[in-house]
Amino acid sequence: MKKFVSSLLLTTVAVIAFSPSASSQVVWENHRSEVYPYLYRMAQKGLIEFNDLIRPVSRQHIFEQLETLAGKTDQLSEREKQELNFYLQEYRPHTQADSITAVSHLLRKDANKRWRAFSVVTKDFQLHADPILSVGGVSI
Repeated sequence: MKKFVSSLLLTTVAVIAFSPSASSQVVWENHRSEVYPYLYRMAQKGLIEFNDLIRPVSRQHIFEQLETLAGKTDQLSEREKQELNFYLQEYRPHTQADSITAVSHLLRKDANKRWRAFSVVTKDFQLHADPILSVGGVSI
C-alpha cells in the first residue's frame, strides 16, 4: 500500500511539474496570521516598511521583510530575535531538492526544521500539507 501511495504521489507531482501549461501562483498568507502583528511592530520601530492595511500579503513578501530584519538583529530585543528565528523557519523557501527527483515525507521535519504532516519538494515544485485539527462539543 505504501509503495502504491508513493508511486501515485510521484506520478502526480511529475505530471504537475512537467506540464507545459503549469505555472506557479502566489501563495497568500492568512490575514489572521500571527506574523502580521510582529511585522507591524517592527515597522513601528522603523526597521522595515510594512503596510499592514493591505492583507493578505504573499509569503514571499513576508520572507523578504524577515530577511531585512535578519540584517538588523542588533536592534532587536531577545524576544524579538526569538520570534524572528521562528518566523524565518516558517517562511524561508525550501531549497532541499537540487535535482529533478521528488523528495516526499510523511510526519517529518523539513529542511527548515519545521514539522510537516506531508511534504513533496522537487526542483521547481513544492507541496506542503499541514492539517488543522479541532475538537468541539455541544451540550444542551
